[in-house]
Amino acid sequence: MDTDSRRSPVDGELIKRLYLEGLSVRQIAAQTPWGPGAVHKSLIRERVPRRLGRGGGQRIPAAVRQQVLQAYKEGELVADIATRLKVSRQSVSLIAMDAGLASRPRGGRRELDVWQVAVLASQEMSVTQVAEQVGFSHGHVRREMRQLGFVREELPELPAAEELRAMFARVGSVRGVARELGCSADRAKGALERAGVQVPTRARREVNLAA
Repeated sequence: MDTDSRRSPVDGELIKRLYLEGLSVRQIAAQTPWGPGAVHKSLIRERVPRRLGRGGGQRIPAAVRQQVLQAYKEGELVADIATRLKVSRQSVSLIAMDAGLASRPRGGRRELDVWQVAVLASQEMSVTQVAEQVGFSHGHVRREMRQLGFVREELPELPAAEELRAMFARVGSVRGVARELGCSADRAKGALERAGVQVPTRARREVNLAA
């Protein structure tokens, strides 16, 4: 597809109809002017329930769903459940969430389930409420919700100078402060400097390491 067609307005009704007919996100993207990301976001905006399962949109059998729920209730790790029952980790999380079970860490390196964020945000939950549900920081969740189109408010007000100094002392880096605040590293750096924090430059870090 050419660049201009990729920028054409997304037809949410068409995407919804194709998805409900059984096409996957990538198949819809191949047949329409919009990329997989635009198709995915359109389905979220239309609040179309995602198909749980692999292989051309086939649903996970009820018996497997029951096994997922039982294992989840017994405390088995999400990654282990997914491997043993041959379903995706996102499917495990969504099955548990559909059953009203609380979200919990999955063990090992955690990855934010963007679809779960979208489902919760579509229920008009705030960033704070979604962050509590998925177990990730406010800043991380806010960035994802902003990319999905659920957050459009002005940039959040920065903490007072004393709080910024304490935050920098705790996390030890500009990027760490930026993650805590949910803003860019440049904005965090400027705020820290205005708060009187001596933000180490690359040259200063090299001197400190040499010492």
